Amino acid sequence: MKTELGLMLPGGKTGVLLLHDVGGSAAELRSCATAFARSGFTVSCPQLIGLGDAAASGQGSAGMLVSEAEQALAGLKSRCESVVVVGLAYGAMLALELARHNAGAVQAAVLVEPRAWLPALPVRIPTALSGKINQFWLASIMELACSALYGRSEQALGKTGLKPAAMVGPRTTAGTLKGIGKLLDSVHAGLPSIKQPVLLIHRQSNARLGQDGSFLLQRRLGGRVESVMLERAAAAATEHPERLVDRIERFVAMLIEEIETRRGNELRRKQMVASRNSAA
Repeated sequence: MKTELGLMLPGGKTGVLLLHDVGGSAAELRSCATAFARSGFTVSCPQLIGLGDAAASGQGSAGMLVSEAEQALAGLKSRCESVVVVGLAYGAMLALELARHNAGAVQAAVLVEPRAWLPALPVRIPTALSGKINQFWLASIMELACSALYGRSEQALGKTGLKPAAMVGPRTTAGTLKGIGKLLDSVHAGLPSIKQPVLLIHRQSNARLGQDGSFLLQRRLGGRVESVMLERAAAAATEHPERLVDRIERFVAMLIEEIETRRGNELRRKQMVASRNSAA
C-alpha cells in the first residue's frame, strides 16, 4: 500500500494546516485539502506518524505529535501571512496544543468533532471533573484491561474505539493510547491559556461523550468560541468537503477582516503619534 507522506497545495496568503485523526492519513483529507485550495488557501496536510499508519510501530508519542505538527506549521507560515489550524477528532485536540505553544503563528483553530476524552470510556464524564482526570493513567488502565480480558485479537482491540490502522497488538494500542493520553492531559491543563478564536464544529447527532467534550471546550477555552452544528461533520471532511470548507471560509473571512481592522487602527495610531511629535 502506498504511504501518503503529506500534501502541500499552493494558494493565497492565508494558510490552512489540516491535521488528521488517529489511524487516519493525509490521503483521506486530499479532497478536503483540494477544496480549501480551490477557495484560495495555501494548504498543508502532513502525515503525522503518531496519528497514522506508522503508529503501528509503537513509536507514537505526544511529543512526536506536537513536533511533527510544528514542523508543518513552520513550513506553512513561511509561505503565508496568517495560518488557521483545522483538526479532525483527536487532530482537533492537537490543533489546540499547537495554538497554545505557537500563539504568534496560529491565528485561529477549527475543531471538527473534537474528541476531548480517550475512546470508548464506559461512563459519562462530567465537565467539572475535566481538570482532575489523568488521561495518561486511564490509557494505561485501558490497555491492561484490554490485554487481560480480551487478549490480542483485533476484535478485542476494536473495543478501544481505535481504527484498524492502529490494531496490531496490545503494544501498539498502549503506545497509541498513552500518546493520546499525554496529549489530552496537556491540552486540558492549558485550555484557559489558548486565546485565539476557535470554531467548534460538531454533528447534530453527537454522542453524549462528544457533547461533554464540546461543553468542556466552550467553557474553558480562554478566547472566543463559536459553535456550529453540521450533520456528519467528520464525514463531510472526506465525502462532501465543500460544505465544511464553506463554513470555515466564512469564519476565516471574519477573522481576516478583524485582523486588517486592528492593523489599520494601529497604523493610524502610529501616524497620529508621529504627527504630534513632528508638530512638537
